[in-house]
Amino acid sequence: MLDAFHFQHRSDVPHHFIYNKNHKNITLTVGHLVNQVLFEGKCAVGIESVQNPRVFPNANGKVTVACAKWLVVISAGAFGLPCILERSGIGANHQVIFSPYLASEESYTIDAIVRNEKPEFGKWGAQWLKDGSGLMSSNALDAGVKLRPTAEEFRAISPAFDKKWNKYYVNAPDKPVMWIGPVSMLVGDPSSTPSRKYFSVGYYVKHPSSLGYVHIKSGTDASVPPEFETGFLKQADDFALLKWGYKRSREIARRMACYRGEYVPNHPQFSESSSALCKGEIRPADIGAPDIEYTEEDEKAIEAYTRKFVATAWHSLGTCAMKPREKGGVVDSKLNVYGVEGLKVAESSPDLSVPPSNVSANTYSTTLAVAEKAALIIAEELGVKGV
Repeated sequence: MLDAFHFQHRSDVPHHFIYNKNHKNITLTVGHLVNQVLFEGKCAVGIESVQNPRVFPNANGKVTVACAKWLVVISAGAFGLPCILERSGIGANHQVIFSPYLASEESYTIDAIVRNEKPEFGKWGAQWLKDGSGLMSSNALDAGVKLRPTAEEFRAISPAFDKKWNKYYVNAPDKPVMWIGPVSMLVGDPSSTPSRKYFSVGYYVKHPSSLGYVHIKSGTDASVPPEFETGFLKQADDFALLKWGYKRSREIARRMACYRGEYVPNHPQFSESSSALCKGEIRPADIGAPDIEYTEEDEKAIEAYTRKFVATAWHSLGTCAMKPREKGGVVDSKLNVYGVEGLKVAESSPDLSVPPSNVSANTYSTTLAVAEKAALIIAEELGVKGV
């Protein structure tokens, strides 16, 4: 986030809750990895940490122990938290695709900045340093829309979505199914594409059914990368929705004034005879133009494209879910870890470990909300006033 008065400054949690408070009772130990939580019986009494070899190349593996008088709170993100819990003997994302399009030469995109073209980089860099405006003041993602399928689209998506729709969406009209948003650049490898202006349109399922997992590979070494499975496309309803997302985002893209065609290598490989194939540089379609029709062969091309290009959408979520233990939950409504005492989980930006499903909102803001609630819960239990 940008400081409204000093454009070069970033505003985040440490700057407003730690650095400017001058707390005398906080000790920060940087460059360390938490090996495990220490217990006496089932009660958490401290943590064990070691120097991170990536920060301290000459780290000798010496173990540091921090003891707790009342409570241990761990906050290590959606990947770090479950690994710490597993190393302590406890316990056993939405998916996105960006389709690139050719943009008109009069469009404003940040492709030249991404490619580090000196004239453009110098021009926009100077303007940013002068008054904080221009292309450098944008992250290229300035708009988006949350969608639910129309009745006609619902019928066309797939019978695979019926069960999820009836269980999750039909009685929740405010719950979006899909997010679609344009990005004023090529999302991909700029070194392998022609030098020109692009825009991309991303789309992802807001509440996917497919679930992955993260587990430790070592019970003693915190520096060993965990075993990670994305779970992408495991459920048929997610696959069906992503296919719909491509079609709907494509219809939006080809009606945009800046549209000049598609970067074909990063789109479904339709046959030369297919009416769904975009051929060459073309002008935008009229707003009222009919939607593109797809044959069975075209549908298979979209399926292959989806499998090839699906990726994670920034923030992992739900690895220490707050829900009943019998349903796979890790923490209760007071953030207590099931099965032990004196151990709570709190959030750390930018990832969310506690929500049991996608929040369909800005995850940074949601992280702050959960963390603030955690602070209130902890303060109340410890008898701290004025929080």
